[in-house]
Amino acid sequence: MRLKAMKTCMDADHHIQGIQFDLADDIAKASEQYGVNMVQLEPIGNLEKWCSEMTIEGPLSGIRASYSEKESALGGLAYFKDNQKKTYGEVGDDYTEWDFTDDNPVVGIEGEYNERGIQKLGLITLDVKCQQKLKDGDKFFEETGLTPHNEKKAPEPEEVEIDPWTGEEKSQDSQDKTIEPEVETNETIEEIEEEEEIIAEVAGEQQEAIARTEEGTEEASNASGEISI
Repeated sequence: MRLKAMKTCMDADHHIQGIQFDLADDIAKASEQYGVNMVQLEPIGNLEKWCSEMTIEGPLSGIRASYSEKESALGGLAYFKDNQKKTYGEVGDDYTEWDFTDDNPVVGIEGEYNERGIQKLGLITLDVKCQQKLKDGDKFFEETGLTPHNEKKAPEPEEVEIDPWTGEEKSQDSQDKTIEPEVETNETIEEIEEEEEIIAEVAGEQQEAIARTEEGTEEASNASGEISI
């Protein structure tokens, strides 16, 4: 929505007492007031004084506000549209000015008011480019069926196991298997068989020695048990 009308109210001394903005979907058709969705914003100040309403076609290019030291309140307000200007009250040399563009139009007003008049005034603008990005984002979610909460995430990196023997990455199939190191040997089959025979002979000799030791121990035990009378 865009600004389509401004209502500015003053007292008998032409001091600003109230301001109100109206918004419309299509400000080009606002003057017709037919088939246009319009919203009247909350006013600032008192709208029961002398009020003037101005309808515009197209966006404002700027607003200038001047503070009255005498009244300790807003003293004057000027609206700019291209090369045209409409002033309410008195705008002195000390003023605050807001500039607007098609990408940053004014869409609202805020401030504070007491019995002396409007004490604070602020303008609310719309970032059109940012709004377009939001609309494009909504269109993306509609087309993909995703929402901001279940948007697809990049896959987590897989853990890679390093082969301690080769220093290379193991494949998926080999990661579940235990790799036994290959032991190289220069011995022939005949030499291995000969070593096995020697080992067997040594083992047999050890068994015979153990048996002879046991027999000697038994004979000594029997001898020590004989008693002469």
